[in-house]
Amino acid sequence: MKNLFLALTFLSIAALASAQSPYYPRVPAIPAPTLLAPVGPPVVIAADGTYLGRLSSNQFDPQSISNPFGKYGSEFSPTSINNPFGKYGSEFSPLSPNNPFATAPPIRIAPLSTLPYRIW
Repeated sequence: MKNLFLALTFLSIAALASAQSPYYPRVPAIPAPTLLAPVGPPVVIAADGTYLGRLSSNQFDPQSISNPFGKYGSEFSPTSINNPFGKYGSEFSPLSPNNPFATAPPIRIAPLSTLPYRIW
């Protein structure tokens, strides 16, 4: 009887230990392959996991946010933080770095790093 009591106590403690605390909610994880920027300038990743380009001043780099004619730097591209009417560039979007009250702004991933940082 004592062994049964100890076994049940151990199982209940193990179940409580594996439960998630309401005081420390899990942060939504970005998939591991998108967290790595192996070489080159830092990259920008939206909170929903969308790749938003490289943080580079090179205006000829097709992935640079400074390229006014590129997919990630054009003011007309839906995946550009420079598009004032897009969900990643609007000053009213919760996913935009241009919104000072954004709830989920993009993050900057430094080369050879897996640690995300807020851009602004």
